[in-house]
Amino acid sequence: MLALVNSLAGMTSLFKAKAFIAILLLTSTLSQKKLPYHIQNKEVVGNDLLFLGDLSYYEDVASISWTALQNILDCLLQVPNSVTQGNGALEACDSITMSLKLTDEVSKVCYELIGIAQSSLPQINQYLKYLLDVLNRQSLKSAAS
Repeated sequence: MLALVNSLAGMTSLFKAKAFIAILLLTSTLSQKKLPYHIQNKEVVGNDLLFLGDLSYYEDVASISWTALQNILDCLLQVPNSVTQGNGALEACDSITMSLKLTDEVSKVCYELIGIAQSSLPQINQYLKYLLDVLNRQSLKSAAS
């Protein structure tokens, strides 16, 4: 999926970033210990039974997630309109904070996205203030534990 999105020449950078956000949301679903869906047919073994618990499965999902994160950042930096770029950065940051555990590496990407938004949008932007508050609270929570 990552290679397909990167190979599509006709897509705008913003559309590619949104596609990578969707991939990131998908990988966050796949990283759950218990998947939100199950095959009802007992004769067919689903992916949740085939792969869950396998360390290499989780490593692959984490690798795809990290690559998607980097691609989101790269694509947003190529968006020519600064307001569109800032709003895209906020959308990406919101998706990341909702779907991933905010490790130091993930938080760093989120703060880079916030930096893009701060340089592109008016400082009165409530969405920007909200996401910055969420990130700061998560960082404090991580530091305390």
